[in-house]
Amino acid sequence: MKALACSPDGKWLAIGKRDGTVALTDVALKLTRTLAISSHGIDDLALSPDGSLLAVNVSGASAQLWNAIQGTLVATLKTDFSGSTSMDFSPDSGLLATADSDTAIRIYDRIGRLRARYSGLVLEPYAIRFMPDGKQIAVGGADCMLTILDVSDNHVVRQLPKQTDPIFAIVPLPDGTSLLSIHIDAARLDNYTTLLWNVRTAAKQELDMDAAHMVGAGATADHKALFFIADSDSTLTVWTLPG
Repeated sequence: MKALACSPDGKWLAIGKRDGTVALTDVALKLTRTLAISSHGIDDLALSPDGSLLAVNVSGASAQLWNAIQGTLVATLKTDFSGSTSMDFSPDSGLLATADSDTAIRIYDRIGRLRARYSGLVLEPYAIRFMPDGKQIAVGGADCMLTILDVSDNHVVRQLPKQTDPIFAIVPLPDGTSLLSIHIDAARLDNYTTLLWNVRTAAKQELDMDAAHMVGAGATADHKALFFIADSDSTLTVWTLPG
């Protein structure tokens, strides 16, 4: 297994494998369908919030958009070269955003039509996430900086202060104004930093969280953020933030 995505209702899993297939299963791992995606390994997967679409990042190739219910290919998403490094669906499942190795940010509709493109990054982006309102996306990568883009046309809304290390993961929080950026020291790949940002004010706080082993994020019923840290193969620590 190289990649895994879970449906928002917790009922279905998409499991990407090194042989280029994706297994669709229930949470008991009962197989419902196998998709033959590529002859190359699957690097990343994303399920739309409504469970109808599956985005697949194939190693060294363009990402693909699949109908997760019918098991059919919807579109192959083109880049100038290589593939995508990160993907995310909008909260209403209407859009897919990709951070691509050719340094572009692209936004597609449900049938894979390109709706917007941003080409202002100098270095490769590694992470992309929709903000909770679905109107903005947060991007981070080798430039060590968070860039907030407007979804309608991908213009820059704001850029937060540049940090020392590249960003490899972003986690928007349920309040809509805060997010985590997870940085890795390029010289020491075991050295991670987790920053909590207020996107509007650019205020930041470093958290004492072992983000190297973060396996997921969610929210409580009262909209507080939850973070799941794998302490070992059999134990988890759950973090929450006050607010």
